[in-house]
Amino acid sequence: MKKITYISICIGVLIIIIVSLFYCEPSEEYEVSFSHDIQPIFNTKCMDCHGAGGSANLDLSSYSSMMSGENENSPILIPYQADQSLLYEKVSQQSPSIGDRMPFGRDPLISSDIKLIGDWVDQGAKDN
Repeated sequence: MKKITYISICIGVLIIIIVSLFYCEPSEEYEVSFSHDIQPIFNTKCMDCHGAGGSANLDLSSYSSMMSGENENSPILIPYQADQSLLYEKVSQQSPSIGDRMPFGRDPLISSDIKLIGDWVDQGAKDN
């Protein structure tokens, strides 16, 4: 009798979980933070070349230095438009329209880091 009751409870809980997954409203979109999500990616993957005084033209060591960066062909970043931003293109595309994929000469960023950068740009590329 106890075994049947236990199994019935487990099945009931499982049904509630499954139903809630299908019928609940999705939670609000995660707001990507420059200081907590994006800058740490830059710090670990980009600073050898893109730090202050680095060999590359773009300085990713701070929000203000990154936002002042431009390429001769376009701004490096267009808030709310990841698909139009050279920064996002350079980390997300195998063959970007300008130059090489970044980080140059290293393994590409992992997909979750690329997604964070794209989401951050699409959310307005805020200094948060």
